[in-house]
Amino acid sequence: GYLRIGSKSIRDMSNYGVIDLGKIIAKSSNVGASKLALSMDDQYLSSFFRKVGLGQATGVGFPGESVGMLPARQKWRRIEVATLSYGYGLSVTALQLAQAYAILGSGGIKRQVSLLKVDGDVPGERVMDETVARQVVQMMEGVVDVHGTAKKARVPGYRVAGKTGTVHKVSAGGYQDHRYLAMFAGVAPVEDPAIALVVVIDDPKGDMYYGGQVAAPVFSRVMAGLLRVKNIPPDKTVETYVGLAKAATPDS
Repeated sequence: GYLRIGSKSIRDMSNYGVIDLGKIIAKSSNVGASKLALSMDDQYLSSFFRKVGLGQATGVGFPGESVGMLPARQKWRRIEVATLSYGYGLSVTALQLAQAYAILGSGGIKRQVSLLKVDGDVPGERVMDETVARQVVQMMEGVVDVHGTAKKARVPGYRVAGKTGTVHKVSAGGYQDHRYLAMFAGVAPVEDPAIALVVVIDDPKGDMYYGGQVAAPVFSRVMAGLLRVKNIPPDKTVETYVGLAKAATPDS
């Protein structure tokens, strides 16, 4: 399917018909994400993006840390709202993304990130409704389901939730054809998330460049090692959340 905004068209890989929010996530529907964002107040969206740490330093104190880029206009154009919903028109660092996924994993609590190990509890602030955060994590489990776009991110014995991403690289002249950043970000174990992990593959070579193809397998291996090293027990149930994706589809 496609969505037309002015002279611009937003397209999906396939015509998915009428789909719910879970399938929008599982199938990486740009059209679905755009329609959802356009139904919301753009000032609320801008405020929420900043609440979860986008467009600003994480506070780790690392010299030269990038803050990414989030449009700071008083009023976003409709096409900007639409493309921001699926990751175009802004830039984020891997650390910012990991912090955002940690917020989901912690039930909506934002905590200060650190490059050093921190002993004891880290205080935080609520930036998202707990029920909403838990529901999003459950829906992202459909991405890692055997029929999802990132089944290669699965970790034996654990339930994993996450999201793929594949974007064109940016140069001074704009987006580059045939050069990509492939990403997978997620949390585990789903029942009580303990780890948020982001894997970014810069400029993957060959015909395989989607996040579900090249970043998800790396995520699986690294997450499996982390869970083992930290002695985190497997989920009580390992059945993944099904029903969100009925057939494997390319991610975007």
